[in-house]
Amino acid sequence: MEVVSPCPGPPALTQMDLPVTFDDATVNYSLIDFGSAASTIVVDPTDSTNTVVQTVKSSGSQPWAGTSLAEPNGGANSDIGFLNPIPFTPLATSMSVRVWSTGSGIPVRLKVELDTDNTITCETETTTTATNAWRLGVF
Repeated sequence: MEVVSPCPGPPALTQMDLPVTFDDATVNYSLIDFGSAASTIVVDPTDSTNTVVQTVKSSGSQPWAGTSLAEPNGGANSDIGFLNPIPFTPLATSMSVRVWSTGSGIPVRLKVELDTDNTITCETETTTTATNAWRLGVF
């Protein structure tokens, strides 16, 4: 009788960390949508060798709808964030995010929060300034 070994499953993915690129096949880039936003990882509209997150807020989405970059771990308030804390210090208080927009004047909000205590947060908002183009936003 021949003994057949079970097929190994896919390799375990590593936890997301900064900088986030969405290009590393070994990383778990988990997206948690809320307020009826719909996000997927897609090919960059200007560079087919790059992948990005596309978030769509339809007319039925809540005004506060968006997407969290986190691994679900039992629901709200217990999601797993980045592998390492965001390195904020008194002299390092900003982050940059590249945003592609289909129109100008669209609000973009960035919020960070402590994954173990969602009452410790900071958020800021800017608006897009170009149509069908990338913009580097510093928040």
